[in-house]
Parts: sequence; structure tokens; C-alpha cells
Amino acid sequence: MIYHFHHCQRTITFGRYPKILLADAGERLLQARCLPADGIDPADQAKLNKMADAGAALNSFSFIAL
Repeated sequence: MIYHFHHCQRTITFGRYPKILLADAGERLLQARCLPADGIDPADQAKLNKMADAGAALNSFSFIAL
């Protein structure tokens, strides 16, 4: 997805085809299109989501039990 945020052209991808299905990519595209209207950069939000998911995985019982 190519978008403009603060007068700069930015690009964000949602993953490669076999791993991310087209339906999932379409849903992520719709969600990402709403973010710039709220003043949120979709690329930065994706990075924050990825870090939050990694942090949640480290605090899971299965990780601590090992």
C-alpha cells in the first residue's frame, strides 16, 4: 500500500502471498486506510503491534514453563 503521511510518500506491505491470504491482506488494507485520517502512521502502528505481540509471547506460560 502506498500512502502519504506528513507530505511524505510511504509504503507498507502486509506479507507474502502463501503466508498471508488475500482475504487477510484485504482486511489489513481496510484497517490501514483508516489510520492516516486519525493522524496515525500505518507503518509505525504495524511496528508497535509487532513489538506488542512479541512481548506478549515472552510473557506466556508456555515460554516461562520451558
